[in-house]
Amino acid sequence: MSSISDVGCGDDVIGYILGEHKSRYKDDELAIIKRAYEFATEVHKQQFRKSGEPYINHCVETARSVAQLLPDPISVAAALLHDTIEDCGVTVEELSEKFSPSIAKLVDGVTKVSSLKIHGTRQQQVETFRKLVIAMAQDPRVIVIKFSDRLHNLRTLDFLPPDKQRQIAEETLNLLAPLAGRFGMARLKSEMEDLSMKYLYPEEYQRLHDQLATRRPQFEATIQKVIDALRREFAKQGIRATIQGRTKHLYSIWKKMQRQQVSLDSVYDIMAVRVICEDDVAACYQVLGIVHHLWSYIAFRFHDYIGNPKPNGYQTIHTTVIGPDNQRIEIQIRTRKMHEIAEEGLAAHWKYKEGVRGDDRWDSMLEWVRRLLEWVKDVSDPNDLFESLKYDLTSETVYCFTPKGQVIELPKGATALDFAYYIHTAVGESCVGAVVNGKMVPLRYELNFCDVVEIKTSVKAHPSPDWLNIVKTSRARTKIKHWLRQQRLNAENIAKGKDAIAKALRARGLAVD
Repeated sequence: MSSISDVGCGDDVIGYILGEHKSRYKDDELAIIKRAYEFATEVHKQQFRKSGEPYINHCVETARSVAQLLPDPISVAAALLHDTIEDCGVTVEELSEKFSPSIAKLVDGVTKVSSLKIHGTRQQQVETFRKLVIAMAQDPRVIVIKFSDRLHNLRTLDFLPPDKQRQIAEETLNLLAPLAGRFGMARLKSEMEDLSMKYLYPEEYQRLHDQLATRRPQFEATIQKVIDALRREFAKQGIRATIQGRTKHLYSIWKKMQRQQVSLDSVYDIMAVRVICEDDVAACYQVLGIVHHLWSYIAFRFHDYIGNPKPNGYQTIHTTVIGPDNQRIEIQIRTRKMHEIAEEGLAAHWKYKEGVRGDDRWDSMLEWVRRLLEWVKDVSDPNDLFESLKYDLTSETVYCFTPKGQVIELPKGATALDFAYYIHTAVGESCVGAVVNGKMVPLRYELNFCDVVEIKTSVKAHPSPDWLNIVKTSRARTKIKHWLRQQRLNAENIAKGKDAIAKALRARGLAVD
C-alpha cells in the first residue's frame, strides 16, 4: 500500500489523494482541492504528530479516505481543512472567504463533533452527542469526514500512550463503528472494529489472529474450490460476475465466540464468498439457482435483501451452504451498484443520488438521523444516553413490516410497543395492543424477523410507568419518560394553582371548600 511519504508535492499529492477517481474531477474542482491542500500545508507547517511526521500527512490521509468514498470536491477539500479551525485558529469566516460557504460550513460541522467526550461528564456527553446528530442531520458528509479522520488516527495509534490508545479505541467501538454500520459503511466499520479490538483486547486479538493464520491455508483452499466451481458454471451459462473470497474480520468472529461461548473451532460460516454480478438483478437470482444446485443450503440462514432491502439501502442475497470439505460457507450475491452501496453505504448513496430520483432509499436512510435528532432533543437524563444508544446501535437487528409493506428495523428483543413508538410518538402513546401476523399479541410481545405488525390504538389510552419495563429501545423509553414527566409537572402546577387561589381567597376572608 502506498503512503504519502512515497509521493512528491503539489499535483503528485492531489493524484495520491484522488487515486483512480482523479479523472472524474473537472479542472476547477481539482484547483479547489489543490488550494485547500496548499492552505492546510501552510497553516499546519509548524505542527507534527506524535510519530514525528508533519501534521499535514494526517489531513492528506483523511482526504484520501474521503475521496475513496465521496467523489465530491467539497468533501475532499473540507477533509484537507478539517483541523484548521480547531488546531490553527482559522475562522469559519476566513474559510468561507478563501474557499466557499459550503466548504466552511462542512469544516465547521466536523469541528463541532471532533471531540466525542465519552469520558467527560454525563452532561458533556449528551451535549456532544446532540452536536454530532445535528451536524449529521444538516449534512451527512460531516460524518463521512469524521469516520475517515478517526480511521487514520486508529491506524497510527502505536505512537500514543496506552491510556490514550484505549480511550480512542473505546470511543470508536462504542459509538463511531456502530454508527458506520448503521449508515451501511461496512468496510469502514470492519477496519475500525479490528483496530479498536487490537488496543482494547490485545491478548484476545493476538491469540485469534494467530489461530486464524494457522487455519488460513485450509480456509483458502476451501474458498478456492467454491470459486472454481462457480466459475465453471458461470462460463457454461454466460454469466458475467466477479467472485471474491474472504474470511470474516477478527472482531466479528470474536464477538460470535463471546456471544455463543464457543471456541474458534465451533464457529461456523467464518468463510464467505461474494458474487458481484455485472448485469441486472435477474442475474443475481440466476446465480442463486446455481449455488443451490451445487450445494445444500441452510434454510434459516437464507435472506433475500434484494427483494426486501434493509432500511439503510443494503441489498444482497445471503445464503449459507454446506460446501466443499463439508464446511459452512456464506455466499453473498449482489450487483455492482449494490456492492458499492453495501461497502460504502451513505457515501455511495450520495454518489448515486442524482441518478436515483424517485428512489426513496436515500431519504429513508437519513430518516434514522432525523428520528435520532428528535429523540436526543427529549433526553433529560444524561445517565440513560450512552447505555441506551449503545444498545440501539450494537444489538442484532430484526426486520419487521407494517401492513403496507414498509420495512422497520429494530434491535433484537424490541417489543410491539417499541414498534408503535418507532412509527410515531402519538401512535406509541395511544397504543393498546398489536396484531402480529394476524394474531392479537400483548404490548410486551418480542418481535421476530419478518413479522407483519399492525398497532391498535385508543384515544383513551396513555403511557404508564409499567411501560418502562416493556420497551427496549432508547427512543421509546425517552418518549415515555418525557410524557410521565409532563404529567407530573402538570399535576404539580395544578396543585400549586389551587393553593395560590385558596390563599388569595382566605386573605380576603372568603370561604374555601
